[in-house]
This record gives sequence, structure tokens and C-alpha cells, in this order.
Amino acid sequence: PYGQPPPPPPPPAPGAQAVPAPAPAQSVPGPHKGAFAIRANFNGSSLAAPSTSSSVPASPSATFGFRYMGTDSVAVDFDVGLGLGIASNFAFGFGAGFGVTAFLGSADKPIRPLVTGSFLFGKGVSTRGDDFTLGINVGGGAEYWFNDHFSLDGKLLVGLPLNFRAMDVITLGTFMPGVGANFYF
Repeated sequence: PYGQPPPPPPPPAPGAQAVPAPAPAQSVPGPHKGAFAIRANFNGSSLAAPSTSSSVPASPSATFGFRYMGTDSVAVDFDVGLGLGIASNFAFGFGAGFGVTAFLGSADKPIRPLVTGSFLFGKGVSTRGDDFTLGINVGGGAEYWFNDHFSLDGKLLVGLPLNFRAMDVITLGTFMPGVGANFYF
């Protein structure tokens, strides 16, 4: 009822070298064109809190967002979240940011350096109508892929927040360290 298995290959001729089987291709985790990710960040993201004082150039923030890999080396990020500012008073705000991240170095390594830039918009929780914040963040860091579906990143950004309540003062934020986790599909 069952066919006979194929016969074994003939032995090599005397004096002939045996050809080794090719090694299986090793899959390196990392970004691939068309990948989509859900992100979570603490600081180092595209959000800064609106502040009632222009003396809060950098503020902690927690964001959730999405990433789409347009190519194997460039991603588009969108984040929404909460920002917090503490100086002589307390400020709490919501915001949204849009950014681009470019991965540098060799794509065959699980860790790759990156450069990133983002634009943000924020609004403080208050009854005032002029506590909007615009800002730009730029910086760099690295991302490490544990497998094709999970990575951690670390960034160091400098931000330029523009507060509409204090347009006569422009502040340049200090470097903001940040960490994030990315879950790729």
C-alpha cells in the first residue's frame, strides 16, 4: 500500500570530496518593511507637557502609540499620551506627536543605532484657552530586538517647546532620556 522510499545516494567516488550541505539561513530580528507596532514610552517620546510656567522646558511623559515601518530602515511614529510639569506649580496635559525614526548600521544585527525627530502638540488641563504647546524633539539612541515581535529602545532627545502663554520666552530643553517598548506584528 505504501511506495518504497527512494534509494540512498551513491557513495562518493574514491578521492572525491564530499560537498557539505548549506547552512540554514539565520534569521536576524529587527525592523522589516511593512511591520506595524504598538508602542509604550516613558519620556524620550514625542510629547511634552503644557506648562503654566515657561521654566519647565522638559517634563516627564508617558505615551502609547503606533509605529509603521515604511522601509527596513525608516519608521513613522504616532504617539498620544499624558504629560506632567512641575515647577512653582503643577501642570498636567494631554498631547499628540508625530515623528520619523531612521535606523542606522547593519540590518543583520539585533541592536541598531537610531536618529529620530518629532513634532508635538499639547493642551493643558485648565479653563484657559491659551495653554497650548507646540514642540520639536530631535535626538538619537538605539533599539534592541529580542525577536521579530518585541524590542526595547533607549533615546536621548533635546526638545524645543513653544508655549503660547509665554511667546516672548523660548526655552531649549535639556537632554531628555527615555525608554520604550515596541510590540511588532
